[in-house]
Amino acid sequence: MQQVNQPITCHVCGGEWFYEVTLQQYASMYSASPGGDIHPISTTSHQIRICICGQPFQPNIGGVRSGRSGSVSVTGVMESLKKAVDSRAQVPSMVSKMGEDVVSREEFASVVQALTLQMETLGTPAAEAPAEKPAKTTTKKSAAKAEPAVPATEEK
Repeated sequence: MQQVNQPITCHVCGGEWFYEVTLQQYASMYSASPGGDIHPISTTSHQIRICICGQPFQPNIGGVRSGRSGSVSVTGVMESLKKAVDSRAQVPSMVSKMGEDVVSREEFASVVQALTLQMETLGTPAAEAPAEKPAKTTTKKSAAKAEPAVPATEEK
């Protein structure tokens, strides 16, 4: 148990500085004005502290005596907070899985070197190769302009 006036500490990074966030439930509905599609539906708001590392601080909620609706509201906040903390806990494993599919700098440099060598072997390096001009296509308008007008003669 912490002593009076001792700073709380983040259990992830050990930091002692937090910011306070006000939580409310929101609903979404159509609105033509920017931001008007989301509006608060909760009758009460709750404050939580978040460490500057981003980890929410699990508050001590003992002694809540605000009736059934207050209890339901606090329970909902705590469930959402648990989901957020659990989600953050999965980030390191997700990052390591992503790292398995990433090419290292050495592998990338090796591929670039091999492709450069292959281009030099074929002749002109890719940076100096002349760009191919697209083939000219004739449209009906350009064809009509190119042909001289021949007066039509009537046969009798």
